[in-house]
Amino acid sequence: MSAAAVPVTRLFSGPTLRLFRNMGWIGLSEIMGRASRLVTAVALARIFSPEDFGIVASALTMHELIRVFGSMGLGVMIIQARPDELTEVCTVANRLNWLAATALFVMQSLLAFPISLIAGEPRLALMIAALAVVHLIFPWSMVAVFLVQRENRMKVTGLIGGLTLLTENLLTAALALGGFGIWSVVWPRFVSTITWVVLHRRARPWRPSPDCGWHGWRRVLAHGGQVLGTEVLKTLRVTLDKPLIGALFGMDVLGMYYFAFSAGLGISQSLLSALSTVLLPHLRDGRDNGGQFHAHAKATLRSVGLIVPPLILTQALLCPLYVPLIFGEAWTPAVPVVLVLCLSAIPRPFADVCSQIQRALGRPGADLVWNAVLTASLAIAMVLGARWGLIGAAWAVLAIHLIASPLFVVWTFKHAALRHR
Repeated sequence: MSAAAVPVTRLFSGPTLRLFRNMGWIGLSEIMGRASRLVTAVALARIFSPEDFGIVASALTMHELIRVFGSMGLGVMIIQARPDELTEVCTVANRLNWLAATALFVMQSLLAFPISLIAGEPRLALMIAALAVVHLIFPWSMVAVFLVQRENRMKVTGLIGGLTLLTENLLTAALALGGFGIWSVVWPRFVSTITWVVLHRRARPWRPSPDCGWHGWRRVLAHGGQVLGTEVLKTLRVTLDKPLIGALFGMDVLGMYYFAFSAGLGISQSLLSALSTVLLPHLRDGRDNGGQFHAHAKATLRSVGLIVPPLILTQALLCPLYVPLIFGEAWTPAVPVVLVLCLSAIPRPFADVCSQIQRALGRPGADLVWNAVLTASLAIAMVLGARWGLIGAAWAVLAIHLIASPLFVVWTFKHAALRHR
C-alpha cells in the first residue's frame, strides 16, 4: 500500500465507514425520491403555469412552516436518552406530540382563509385546510421513527423514506396528467404519510407505558424547546425566501423561483437531509467513546467535506445541460438562478456537521443562536439582493453561506468540541 493510500484507509474505516454506509441508505431514499420527483417535475413543468407553481408553493410553504412545530425537538431527546429513562422519555414525548399535532391542525385550519385573502387566490384556502389534516397522521408513528434512528437502523429509515417518496411523487405525476390540476400535489401527501406511518409501526412496534405519568415533562420541554427553536429557524430559512419573492415580485416570478429551487437547491438539499439524519446517532457514539469526541468530530467533518461538496459542485456544473433537456426550453431563463442556488449548498454540509456536534454535546442553545443569526442574515441579504432581480437574491444566498459556514466551523471546534478531547 502506498503512503498516500494510508490516510484514505484510515479516513474511511471504523465509525466513519459506518457513517457513510448509513448515509448511503438514506441517500438511496433520497435518490428514489429525487428520481421519481424528476418524473413529477417534468409532468408539472409541462402542465402547470408559473401561476400554478406559485399557488402550490404558497400552500406547501405554509404547511411546512406550521409542521415544524410538531417535532418540538422530541426526537433528539429519544435518540440521546439513557437506557434507564428511555421508556419514560418516549411516553412523555408521545403525549406532548399529540397535543402539538392537534394544536397545529387547528392553527393551520384557522389560517387558511386569511392567507388566501392576503394572496388574492381563493383556491389556496381549501388546499391549506386539507393539508392541515396531515398533522393528525404523523403522531401515530413518531416514537417508532426516532427509536429506529436511535438504534442506527438507517437501512429501515432509508427504505421506508424512499418508498413513501416514490409513492407520493409518482401519484402526483399521474394525477397531474389525469387533469386534477393543483390538487394533484395535495392528495398524494395523504397516501404517502399513511404509508410512512404504517411501515414505521411495523418496523418498530411501540406502545406507551401506562405506568408512566407526566414525570419529566418539564425537562423534555426545556431541552426540546431549544431544539424546536432551531428547527423553526431552519424551516424559516428554507421557506422564507418563497414568501419574500412572492411579496416582492408576484406569483409568476415566485413560480419561476420555486422551479429553480426545486430543480437546483432541492436536489442538493436531499443530500444534506440524508447527512443530517445520520449525523446525530453517529456523533452520539463518539461522545460516549472515552473522551475521543474531538477526534471523532474532526474526522467526521473532514470525511463529509471530501465527499459531499464535490457531488453538489458536479450538479451545479451540469444544471445548464439538464434543465432545458429535462424540463423543456421554456425554463431555460431559470438556469442562472438554478446554478447559483446549487453553489450556495456547497458550504452547508460543514455547518450541518457543527450543528449536530452542538446537539451531541447537549448544547442546543449554541445551535439555536447560530441558526438565528444565519436566518436573519439571509432574510436581510435576500431583500437587498432582490433589487437586482431573482439572480441578485440567489447571489445574496450564496454570499451569506460562504461567509457564515466557515465562521461557525471555527467557533465550534475552538469553543465546543475542543473541550471534549
